[in-house]
Amino acid sequence: MNGCDWNCIIDSGLVNWQLSLSRYYVFVMSPVNIPPMTPERWIANLLEAIANIADKEHQEKRWLAPDVQAWECPDELINVLDDCVFDGFMGKYASTFSDEQREAAFQFKDELTLYCAITPQHLESADVLADPRWERVRQKAAAFLMVFRDKWPSP
Repeated sequence: MNGCDWNCIIDSGLVNWQLSLSRYYVFVMSPVNIPPMTPERWIANLLEAIANIADKEHQEKRWLAPDVQAWECPDELINVLDDCVFDGFMGKYASTFSDEQREAAFQFKDELTLYCAITPQHLESADVLADPRWERVRQKAAAFLMVFRDKWPSP
């Protein structure tokens, strides 16, 4: 070996450090330590993300503000919804939705999917705000909120 053999690596503490790190990683990332995603928690996360999509006033105020934060943009707004795993939610719980909820959920999903498919990878805030297709996404988001907020899962 070139200047250092396994004994040198072990003696240096590198292996011990890696073992400690792997034990930490297993502990922190273990499913046992992650609280379950209850339906109530999942819908709360989704409602928050979808409410932000529906909120035209907030978008106009923050996306174009001189002190806009990096996360205050259409790309991040859509990414947050992805983070909430909307498709997984639909797959797991759509059978429990009322007809009205199912229709609103699929219409929102379809409208957002279409919007993402026909727009550039990076979205410019001013362009999105002026885009009538984004207005349709916002309308579908508002419809989703109306039929899900305080109505699912059944109170």
